[in-house]
Amino acid sequence: MKKGFFRLSMLLSAVIFLGSCLNSGDDNETVYYNDTAVLSFTLGAMNRYDTATADDGSQYISKEVYAGSQYKFYIDQVNREIYNPDSLPYGTDAKHVICTITTKNSGAVGIKSLISDTIFYHSSADSVDFSQPRQVVVFAMNSKESRNYTVRVNVHKQKADDFTWTAKNANEWFQSLTAMKGLVCGGRLYVVGSDGTTGSLYSTALNDGDIWTRHTPDTEVSLPANLYENVAVASEQLYAFIDGKMWTTTGDHWTELGSPSLQRLVGSAYGKLFGIGADGTWMESDDGVTWNAAGIDGDAAYLPTQDVSFAYHPLKTDAAAMRVVMTGNRSLTDYPDDKWSVTWVKVMDADANDGLNRWMYCPTEPNMYLLPRMRQLTTVAYGEGTLALGAEGIGGSTVAPFAQFYYSPDGGLNWLTDSRFVLPAGFSSNGAFALACDDSHFLWLVAGGSGQVWRGRLNRLGWDEIQRIYR
Repeated sequence: MKKGFFRLSMLLSAVIFLGSCLNSGDDNETVYYNDTAVLSFTLGAMNRYDTATADDGSQYISKEVYAGSQYKFYIDQVNREIYNPDSLPYGTDAKHVICTITTKNSGAVGIKSLISDTIFYHSSADSVDFSQPRQVVVFAMNSKESRNYTVRVNVHKQKADDFTWTAKNANEWFQSLTAMKGLVCGGRLYVVGSDGTTGSLYSTALNDGDIWTRHTPDTEVSLPANLYENVAVASEQLYAFIDGKMWTTTGDHWTELGSPSLQRLVGSAYGKLFGIGADGTWMESDDGVTWNAAGIDGDAAYLPTQDVSFAYHPLKTDAAAMRVVMTGNRSLTDYPDDKWSVTWVKVMDADANDGLNRWMYCPTEPNMYLLPRMRQLTTVAYGEGTLALGAEGIGGSTVAPFAQFYYSPDGGLNWLTDSRFVLPAGFSSNGAFALACDDSHFLWLVAGGSGQVWRGRLNRLGWDEIQRIYR
């Protein structure tokens, strides 16, 4: 304690001496300010270490030096907290941090020891261990007043773009399914399945995945084998089109809405339902009851009729408008030689004119990275792009079942290989699968045959947002 007291005394003496030097006027009167505060906290050069792989396959530790000043620190003067809302990159050395702390009225800065009450004078030339929260004390020039702060230098504990799958309990109900579709609605993941003869409906809580409920309708409605092709979610409602009738359901409870003139309910996006009319016209609806013709800007012969999926993202130029990507396959009977799937896009905006709200066909140019034509092709919006997965190639496509995930960063124009997204190790399917994404950015993958259930997420999409504004 004597040693700590001596260092604190020396620090306070330095404050007084500094005040007398900086505040002497012509009349030699010294002014000692009685208030102070931290005004800014800035990092210097930071070291980051990571494991890298050499050309010969061996691993080594690589070092990167980057400017810590690019990460802004926020100062909460009410709660006396200082922190960076954007965490430093994974692998950053937080034990040896150079930082500059600027104070009001030239207050002196001290940092409390990690093992005692000793307060050390801080110099911007000295490194500090910020691997855990540190107490910073700022002393006013009158040596009587001080302010204490807790400083947290946040560093990511995970690599931002690592994707990790977690296996849930395999479920025997899925082993006999030959086709399926996944949908997220009301805090649950629904799987609509077919064994080739009848349809079935299952669900699990999004925070579970191990315990599933098999739903039985409370009406006389029978679930047909093609139910998975005629379900959609819009405005937190699960819709189903069965034998010419439109229904909403929670799984067990079914409510009939009416009998719209449709062949199929193909899907939904951004609160709107899409279907194919009895005369083959593409239709859309806000409530499942009233249907209107959808605007088409392109050759309708290229519209998909099977394996149809929708994904949407806000426009970078207008967060209130959505770019919807529709993918699917043309009829295998009518177009047996197609090698690629078809992609259409539209912008959905309540204030847009008709030209923007029309479906536009994306042509298959030879120099583009195209999406193969695959059975049960499914797409989901993920991060800033769109992910696609399918079973074996059909028609003119010869790709192997579940060959890879395809990722489109540009709204469905190009479909690329992305090393971040790979199937879970040990994944097994008879060709049937369901793929869905929930509001917490978890991907769900359910496999027919094996009954496997997987959940995974890109690390950075699960990171919490830290408060940035104080009022």
